[in-house]
Amino acid sequence: MLRRHGSLAALPAACLLLAAATAAADGRVAVIAHRGWHKAPGVGGAENSIAALRAAQEAGFWGSEFDVHMTLDERLVVRHDNKIRGTNVWEQPYAAVADFVLPNGERLPTLDEYLSQGSRSKSTMLVLEVKKEGGDAAACRLADLAVEAVRRHGLLSPDRVMFISFSNAACRHLAAKLPGFQVQCVTTRDPGLVHADGIPGIDYSYSAYTSSSHSNWIDRAHGLGMTVGAWTVDATNAIDSMVACGVDAITSNYPDRVRDLLGPLELADPRFTSGIFSSFAREGARAKTSTPFPVPFAWLDDAFPRRAYAPAEFDALAAADADGDGLATWAEYLCGTDPTDADSRLLATIEIGPDGEPLVGWNLANPLPGSSCVVEGSPTLSSPSWSTNALPARNSIQHSAFSTQHSSSTIQHSAFSTQHSNSPSFFRVLLAHPDLE
Repeated sequence: MLRRHGSLAALPAACLLLAAATAAADGRVAVIAHRGWHKAPGVGGAENSIAALRAAQEAGFWGSEFDVHMTLDERLVVRHDNKIRGTNVWEQPYAAVADFVLPNGERLPTLDEYLSQGSRSKSTMLVLEVKKEGGDAAACRLADLAVEAVRRHGLLSPDRVMFISFSNAACRHLAAKLPGFQVQCVTTRDPGLVHADGIPGIDYSYSAYTSSSHSNWIDRAHGLGMTVGAWTVDATNAIDSMVACGVDAITSNYPDRVRDLLGPLELADPRFTSGIFSSFAREGARAKTSTPFPVPFAWLDDAFPRRAYAPAEFDALAAADADGDGLATWAEYLCGTDPTDADSRLLATIEIGPDGEPLVGWNLANPLPGSSCVVEGSPTLSSPSWSTNALPARNSIQHSAFSTQHSSSTIQHSAFSTQHSNSPSFFRVLLAHPDLE
C-alpha cells in the first residue's frame, strides 16, 4: 500500500492511509452575458453599456463579455461595431466619438469607466474582447493598453478577468504576457493549431461544434488542456446542444434563458472548480485533475476559492495545514473534514473499559466512501514497532471497518486486553482505502 503519514491529536501517535481519488467532471457550465445583459429590464437594449454590465453582475452570471476598441489617439472605448458614424473607431480621435450616445441614453463608455463598474462585483468574470482593429500590430497594442487599464483598476487576476479575441496575434501576445490567465481565440481554426500557438482556449460559434467535420473538436481541445467556449447561443435547441457537447462556457444574449435551461448545471461563480476552470490544472496534453496526494483540484477550489490556479499551487495547498489543526489538507479530504475549520478534524481517543482494557476510539463525520479504520499498537515510542499482531483483541481489529453512514457524533471503538506480556502502551488509527491496495 501507498501511505502518507500525519499526526493526530488525542493519541500518542497516529497516521492516515491516503485514499486514491480522481476528479470527475461535474458537467457544470459557465454562463456569460454577451455584451452584458443588455436585454435585462431597464437596460434598454444597450449593448456594452455600463447598465448592461451592472445587470449581469446583479443577476450573478458567471461572466459578462464586452468589446474594446482603440481610437486613433490610443484611447480605449467599449463598443462592438467597428464604425461610429460611418468611420472606423481606430481611424478617429477620441474627441470625435466621445459624445456618441447609446440606445439607453448613456454616453459611449471608456474602458476605465467600464472597469470602474466591473470592480464593484467580485463574483462576475470580466470577459474582455480585444478587437482586431486595423491589423496585428494595432491589436497587440490595444491588448497591452487594456492589460494596463485592468491593472490600474486592481482587476489583473485570473479570477477577475479573461481575454478573448478574433486576432490570433493578440491571443498569442496575451498568452505569453499573462501566463496562468485564460485567453481564448475566437476562431474556426483547428484547436490543435491554436494550442500550438500557446493559446490555452478556444471560443467558437456554436455552429462550428455541430459541423460533422468538427465533431471531435471539443474532446480534442479538452484533451490538449484547453478551455472551450461557445457563442452566441440563444435558441433553446442550441443551448441544449452545447450542453450535450460538453462546452465549458456559453455566451448568450439571453443568459437568463441559459440559466433556466441549465438549472443545477449552471456554474455561476468564477471560482476554478470545473469545466472552464480545470484547464488551469492541466499540464501539456494530459488533463491533470488532482494532486499527487491525490486530492481533486475541484475539491480544493471549493474549500479555498481563488487560492490556486496551476498544478504546483494546488499541490502546495494540499500539503499545507491551513487551519492549524495538525492535519494537512490532503488528510482532511480523506477524513471528510473541513480544512478551513480547526474544530473539524478526525478525533481519536483512548478510554479505559470496565475491565481495565484500553478503548481506542475514532470519530469521522464524512469519510471518503470505501474507507476503513484499523488500530495499531506499539509498546514504546522510542523504538516503535507498530503492529496489529501486538494487540490481543477482544474485538477483531484486523477488520474493524466502519460504515460511512455514521453521523459525526458516532464514536467507533476497538477494545484490547491488557493482560499480555507485550501489551501496547501507544496506539494509532489508520484510515485506509481499498484503491491503494
